[in-house]
Amino acid sequence: MMKRPNIRDGLPSDASDLAILADMATRGLTSFLWGGAESDGTAALGRCRETIRNNEDHPLYHTHWRVAEREGRLLGALHGNVIQAATTKEPQSHIDTVIQPLAELKATAVGSWYTSAIAVFPEAQGQAIGSALLVDAEAQCRNIRCSQLTLMVGSFNEGAKRLYNRMGYSEMKRRPFVVFPGSDPQGKWVLMSKAMPQIE
Repeated sequence: MMKRPNIRDGLPSDASDLAILADMATRGLTSFLWGGAESDGTAALGRCRETIRNNEDHPLYHTHWRVAEREGRLLGALHGNVIQAATTKEPQSHIDTVIQPLAELKATAVGSWYTSAIAVFPEAQGQAIGSALLVDAEAQCRNIRCSQLTLMVGSFNEGAKRLYNRMGYSEMKRRPFVVFPGSDPQGKWVLMSKAMPQIE
């Protein structure tokens, strides 16, 4: 029987893997966004990696990740946080247009514990790593006495949707998916949620 993964906080040494997993989780959106940022010539995921490793003030900083590993090998990871109040604005660029539907959906879930990225490396898929990370997210949510978990998934990502349904998530709202270079075909962004009863 496969040994259960160990779940721990992210470390600076995880930064390269976490940058790749962030891009996998967002199906290329991470590299698109970092590629559109002001650049000093460093590759998009290289800048993302350095931010994860070094920038304590950035939401992607390594301490905001939970990592699944087995026998010292990183298998997958989850990034999450509580959604703070945010305002949406009219898009001023193609990047703004791509992320606007996501911002609109997140604005409807303020106060929830939001899984912004979850991914498992291909060689570790089918080993219940994603389920273990989602169970850990529930513990994180419960620890801060938050009553709702949320996450986003593309309507075209059937495997992820099946996992989230199996873990008790249900659809809340949808917004159109705006294609970008290298993205999936057109579809919908789907905001899903799960109530988290508090244990007294």
